[in-house]
Amino acid sequence: MNEKDEPLIVTDEQKQALEHEIRTLPLIKDVGVADVSSYKQIPGGSTPYEFLHDAKTALVYVAKTEDVLHTYGKWYVVSLNHFLKQTNDRIITVLKRHGLHGRGVIDEGTKGDLIGKISFRQLAVLAGLGTIGKNTCLLHPVYGPKVVIGVVLTNSQIQNDDPLDTELCLDCALCLRKCLTGAIRNDCFDRYVCKNRRKLLGKGCGTPCIDLCPVGSSGKI
Repeated sequence: MNEKDEPLIVTDEQKQALEHEIRTLPLIKDVGVADVSSYKQIPGGSTPYEFLHDAKTALVYVAKTEDVLHTYGKWYVVSLNHFLKQTNDRIITVLKRHGLHGRGVIDEGTKGDLIGKISFRQLAVLAGLGTIGKNTCLLHPVYGPKVVIGVVLTNSQIQNDDPLDTELCLDCALCLRKCLTGAIRNDCFDRYVCKNRRKLLGKGCGTPCIDLCPVGSSGKI
């Protein structure tokens, strides 16, 4: 199917085959499906339709952050974008083999307010891959906040996965108490303070909001 064709409705059997193939791609640990129509535009942001005007479904995947940095290098943003671009292309190839059209999403630039165009975290929650913690990160049931999120959109209709019905954040508030700059306060994240943490502290913070999170810290909750 090409981009101008009528969207296809993917059967449950085809969905299982797609998810299996995606899970076998390098570094991917989990994948879920989100209904794009359920996405709620965040203030100052956009929607998935900016990337694919007739999008129906988002294929959302996660990889362990440490695996990505080990494979693609220590330069965080460059490494993550390299991984996402390469993995998106691989998933698009998988979709093509099934006669489907896909478009990967890379939010390389942010505006002056430091907000990306669309929220990968929201799509991951819609796809059943986790919940949002007090540290404002996606918490995956197995890997906690130590994950990279990727998104590939398709104009084919794939049955969405249900969001998790259990809140994963343990309410320990470690992320609030251990944040060295006070960027995390009562579920509110000051992205400007976080971005300037090295200037404020004279060194890196060590990301205690992520490293000390007990969710997924030993491979399980």
